[in-house]
Amino acid sequence: HKQTKKLTLTWLQELVEKLIGSPLLEFLHLLLGGVFAMVADPNATIRNLSLTFLQSVLPKLLCKKGNEDFTEMPENAQTKVDFDKILQSLVTTMEHPDPFVRKVAMYWMSRIVQAHMGAAGEVGGGKSSGGLTKHGLLEKEVVMEDLEDGKEVDGRSYSS
Repeated sequence: HKQTKKLTLTWLQELVEKLIGSPLLEFLHLLLGGVFAMVADPNATIRNLSLTFLQSVLPKLLCKKGNEDFTEMPENAQTKVDFDKILQSLVTTMEHPDPFVRKVAMYWMSRIVQAHMGAAGEVGGGKSSGGLTKHGLLEKEVVMEDLEDGKEVDGRSYSS
């Protein structure tokens, strides 16, 4: 089980990093439940890989191109992100028994809603706001600072 989870997370991370146009985002809602469940895995390697994947995907959902969808895609990409399904998956994840998983899901939901509502100003703007850098990307350290008080839950360590 551990090796399968590790391989799956490694492949997902590679796909997110290497594929042009982020086509994985179209299917993200199907993957989120399993990845969030791995955040609560007893194995530290699995927890860290799952958090790393989540931290690398979220900025791609927050990037805004013009007045179109909040995605980071080249002009010719046809990837369509279904934010309703992503938010539904996050709502379901917030029922997870692990408090840290719920906290990460809540953080995701808040960042997506802020980006869509423009509550934090222009996403990708020139100044840092709520964990966004001048490039509109969430840095791992900033995300972990926001979640710092949940780093150790039920005796399990959550480190980056």
